[in-house]
Amino acid sequence: MGRSTYYTYTNHLLTQIGNNLHEPLEITDYEDEYLPSSRVISQTLQDKRRLELSYLWNSTTITTTGIDGRSEVAIDHYAGSNTITATVVNGITVNERLSDN
Repeated sequence: MGRSTYYTYTNHLLTQIGNNLHEPLEITDYEDEYLPSSRVISQTLQDKRRLELSYLWNSTTITTTGIDGRSEVAIDHYAGSNTITATVVNGITVNERLSDN
């Protein structure tokens, strides 16, 4: 027998994913829940990890905090064309690409 998944939307934004027991698997928060173009600012996952996102014109920072309280900070840097030029995790460049700018 298959297991069902439910999805909850607020103003066209996905705010929650749950299982067949209506337990949340993922909860998503947005900058402005009344704008369909709003960006994600946080997600809480089923395993209780929490992701916090922040945005600048040339980078996106994702801070993941585990249930043990330890954090990982990943920063994606972008070129003018919105292509990723580098990914830095906890201060170490893990992926770097030539800019197309």
